[in-house]
Amino acid sequence: MVPEAPRRGDRPNHYVCPCCHLYLLSWDPPTQTVDMFHKVGLWEDSFTHEVRLICQYCLGATGVLPDALVQLLRVRFGLSALTTGPFRPTARR
Repeated sequence: MVPEAPRRGDRPNHYVCPCCHLYLLSWDPPTQTVDMFHKVGLWEDSFTHEVRLICQYCLGATGVLPDALVQLLRVRFGLSALTTGPFRPTARR
């Protein structure tokens, strides 16, 4: 019988929408594994440059994401952060 490799005690970090309570994604930092359960987007504050997940179902925002997760989402899923800025209305014709 082959002995099992020792398991790490770390569990994946789960990100849940604070408004609709949907599980958005889970992230395991040691293995760099991301499981996305619902459609999400990234939102970056232009002043503090903090990035949050946006639930595409109800537009609720999670807490601030770690930089390693933001970079991983940009590389693996091609998500780019939308930044806040001055409001520029579109011209009507």
